[in-house]
Amino acid sequence: MRPELKLLYSPDAEIRNYVPEDPERFCLFVEAFIGPTGSAGMESFHVSVCSPLWLADFVRENGPIFGFHHIIMEYFDEAQLRNKVSAYCQACSGNSWDEIAMKLNLMGRWEFYEYKP
Repeated sequence: MRPELKLLYSPDAEIRNYVPEDPERFCLFVEAFIGPTGSAGMESFHVSVCSPLWLADFVRENGPIFGFHHIIMEYFDEAQLRNKVSAYCQACSGNSWDEIAMKLNLMGRWEFYEYKP
């Protein structure tokens, strides 16, 4: 079983047309909707897409951070982001969706990570 990227979405901006106010300093919350290849189903993986200069400013003001669930890009480019997430998906495989989702969770926080019914 392999995952595929179905949709990139941000509640903060239209991703396809997003141009940061400062192209060298930006951070955008993005949801990558990913599901099994060939299936209509998908689940959300949350990631912050940031520039190195934005990250440096943030650390300078707030101190050290953990780097989980961040994609760092010099300049925002929707196609480049889509290609990177798609390539990460193609590199993941597993015997079950939960196994794959835990691998994808290293890239973006899985909406069901730590979910307990």
